[in-house]
Amino acid sequence: MSRRDGIDLMKLYTKADNTAWNKMLTRCVQNRDINALIKVRYELQVGMANLASQKLNREDIDVWFVRLLKSIEKTAKQIIRIKHPTPGDNPLIAKHYGPEWLAVKRKRDKELMRFLSRSAY
Repeated sequence: MSRRDGIDLMKLYTKADNTAWNKMLTRCVQNRDINALIKVRYELQVGMANLASQKLNREDIDVWFVRLLKSIEKTAKQIIRIKHPTPGDNPLIAKHYGPEWLAVKRKRDKELMRFLSRSAY
């Protein structure tokens, strides 16, 4: 992808609808489609880079952008937990399992963070 493949954040910011955003995230969870989330995340980052290069970003847009990225990362983590569950995901039953499950959970979460950082713009 090139820089022009980003999402127009000014248009998205002015016409944004929380309901539509949440539906997109819910659809990705239902379909277990982490690749769609990564694509949207990358396009948002390209759009923000374009906006910043034009010096059109403001504090409210920056905060909104970070909230969008955080919601994508939380949804990606939710999908990974659904695809690869461990007993350590539920704190109520985690204490009944050995510490080896905690290590598995932490390894899975680190791999997700590595994946997200590698797929970033």
